[in-house]
Amino acid sequence: MFLCMKKILYVFLIFQACAENDSKTKEVRLSEPEKVVLSATDSIKIAHYWQKANEVPVYSVDRQHFLDSALMIKPDSAYFWQQKAMPLYKERKFSLGKPFLEKAVLYDPERYLAYSGFMKCLFSNEYQESIDELMLAKEKFGDGYVMDHTYNFYIALDYLQLNQFENAIKFLLKSKEQQFKDFPNDPPEEACHYMDWFLFFFTENFCMRLLCLCSNSPIYVSCIVPRLIVTDFTKIHASTLKF
Repeated sequence: MFLCMKKILYVFLIFQACAENDSKTKEVRLSEPEKVVLSATDSIKIAHYWQKANEVPVYSVDRQHFLDSALMIKPDSAYFWQQKAMPLYKERKFSLGKPFLEKAVLYDPERYLAYSGFMKCLFSNEYQESIDELMLAKEKFGDGYVMDHTYNFYIALDYLQLNQFENAIKFLLKSKEQQFKDFPNDPPEEACHYMDWFLFFFTENFCMRLLCLCSNSPIYVSCIVPRLIVTDFTKIHASTLKF
């Protein structure tokens, strides 16, 4: 009886180990998604769905359905996932758009990791997540630009909203230096984006002076002023951006 129980236990442990190993294998595969190879027929179908998607309003349910049809054929299309996420973010439906944005990052991190950080900075106000993603983009792919600005610029905005003025100034300086390096033949006022100049001046001078002058109400200065800066920037600038 005892030997029989030992055999049963031994077989159970073998099956358990195999199941755990299979689970770990699946996790590795999920982290490295395979590319879908399209047939000629599938390519024609996707082109048809994409054409139909562009014939209806960008915020319409019909457009989402056409994109869904294309993704049924090619689920690894980062661009189609981004196109599903973008109108939802602009409608402030962040919880609906976030899973689609994550899919875009999964299938093309070089193109959409920094873009996700930008969206979380200017739209969904997930400032720490934005910093983490933009810093990871810098680490993996180097300093770059997304929607007219450097990664460092958006990191500075994030820090400004988190009331970390020194870090904000630090990354605004990095943004300015990066643009001077990338556009050496342009005069300084043109090489560096005007919003960098504005934000740097406002952060380094105006906010610091307010902190000194308004010592009786530091909470107002440290919490309200940064929010006004970023809110105004979002209204003025983000509405003009093309996705």
